[in-house]
Amino acid sequence: MLKLLQKGWQVIKANSKLWMIVWLVVIFPAVFLYAFTQLNNASQDNVHTLELRRIGTLHDLIEPMVKEGLPLHALLGRLNESGADIEKLQIVTEFDSVLTVSYDLDQTKVGTTVETAAPYRSALIKPGETFIYEYEVGGRRVKQAFRALPDNGTNTYIFSEHDFGDLDALMEHRVTQSYYALFFIFIFIIVLAYWLANQINFQTLYTRTKETLKERDLFTNSLAHELRAPLTAMRGYASLIVESEAVPAAEHEYAKKIDDSTLRLIHLVNDFLEAARIQSGQLPVNRAVIDLAQLIKKVATQSELVATEKGLTLTTQIPDTTTAVNTDSKRLEQILTNIISNSIKYTKQGSVSILLNQSKAKSIITIADTGFGISAEDQKRIFAPFVRVGDSAQLAEITGTGLGMWITKQLITQLGGSIDIESIKGVGTHVIITIPNA
Repeated sequence: MLKLLQKGWQVIKANSKLWMIVWLVVIFPAVFLYAFTQLNNASQDNVHTLELRRIGTLHDLIEPMVKEGLPLHALLGRLNESGADIEKLQIVTEFDSVLTVSYDLDQTKVGTTVETAAPYRSALIKPGETFIYEYEVGGRRVKQAFRALPDNGTNTYIFSEHDFGDLDALMEHRVTQSYYALFFIFIFIIVLAYWLANQINFQTLYTRTKETLKERDLFTNSLAHELRAPLTAMRGYASLIVESEAVPAAEHEYAKKIDDSTLRLIHLVNDFLEAARIQSGQLPVNRAVIDLAQLIKKVATQSELVATEKGLTLTTQIPDTTTAVNTDSKRLEQILTNIISNSIKYTKQGSVSILLNQSKAKSIITIADTGFGISAEDQKRIFAPFVRVGDSAQLAEITGTGLGMWITKQLITQLGGSIDIESIKGVGTHVIITIPNA
């Protein structure tokens, strides 16, 4: 137990925000319970004072009536109806040291003698004042009150007995309800403290994870940069071997494979760098007003040679009049190049076409091909990182990292646009890019 407390103290010292949890779970309930106890004690004292005042007021009303010899039935009847605490009421007169009941709510006791005279005579210490004695009978609190009324040679006493058990039961019921309310409040405080502790823990974990991811991104960037330089050199040397006439044909073929593999690795490293910059929020967006038609023609021209080598037709459909677009030309060129390259890679025969439609608010670029097409299941996950779609034969034939479409989606989102896929397996694919003009 001591070790557990020490460990808890160390955790609290390490995280100052947990002091709020300590206040909620320990200090606040203790203060609240102390305040409630003090309030309950004050209420009990007030109830006791009101009971004494009620008894004193009753004796004050009866005293002048007894002295004047007035009948008490009407007054005492109303008092008994309004105050159910009055159990007994007697007027006792002393003749020759004998205490005789001269009035009682129970008429059968009138004329009887009082067996215990001590409490009556103790009231003679201060005539005109009420002496009150408290007892507990059967678990109920009972008060007996005595007042001496001195007269010429004759002592008269007022005696009343009051049962405040019903009032005590009411007070106890209210205190019990208050404790129930406190119990639920404490449960709420504990649940709230647990939730806050989890939030603090989540925030701590989030901070640690963020720092870990930052370190990972730095490591990935450094590693990718270090890999890119030797890979570029390897590709350069492989290109020299391919272009050399003094090298045998077989070695030409080996060098060509080295060049192709190195190029794939360079693309892979570039994709990793791009993904790391996107995830770390370090990918800048430099907007400027551009001619979208000229940008599309430029990308189409760059991709035309690859399409021709595969025997595909690459066409563009651009309106004669176009609207200038305020966007990042470099990122948009990267997006179009990636999608057109994918369309060419996944199309064995037929064509790839680029269509531009514009309105006042937005520009819609559609890249359509007659390739393999994408199944409905693959369309749901095509924009996830490291996901490549297609059957096993296509994946074996066509290389890729699975990051291209994810990067494309992120870039389009940063430009404030959207991308959609419409495709039928074995028929072809339409990739629809929507970007705002302004």
